[in-house]
Amino acid sequence: MLWLRVPNAFRTLLITGVIYGVVHQLLWTQAFGGAAPSLGGNLAGVLAPSAEGLLFAFLSSPVTGVLVGAGTSMVGWVIAKAVPGFRKH
Repeated sequence: MLWLRVPNAFRTLLITGVIYGVVHQLLWTQAFGGAAPSLGGNLAGVLAPSAEGLLFAFLSSPVTGVLVGAGTSMVGWVIAKAVPGFRKH
């Protein structure tokens, strides 16, 4: 992001995080041999298996991707502001 001097670092890395979350979700079955995700610990068995699947499909990976994207974009933004050579001209 800094090397390419993208015009909007926050948006670029946020979109990257969203793509990361979606790809992670799509590859879940490849990584775990088709096993459906499930809650553990105190939450095990609280929700129906279909509800747990929806929870993971629509919240877990995509939200994690957005948070990773937002976090890395904030770090990149701070670095871009702190290092004069990386500022947009």
